Amino acid sequence: DPELGGHALPAGTTIIYSPYQVHRRADLYPHPDRFDPDRWLDSGRPAAGSRTAAGRGGAVGRRARREDGAGGGRRAA
Repeated sequence: DPELGGHALPAGTTIIYSPYQVHRRADLYPHPDRFDPDRWLDSGRPAAGSRTAAGRGGAVGRRARREDGAGGGRRAA
């Protein structure tokens, strides 16, 4: 089983994170509570291997729409 922060995670575990908390980590973002739009400019570090938050070619919410039946599938005019 994979591990996260020293905790064993059963296979198939869903992991949810808080962008609010991550963006306030001073070790990642100096002065996290200061308004600084330049912090989002190219840092020279590669992104985590994806072009979007949902991964390559994905759209945030696409999977959720399919799973809850709201807006997924073909539409008739």
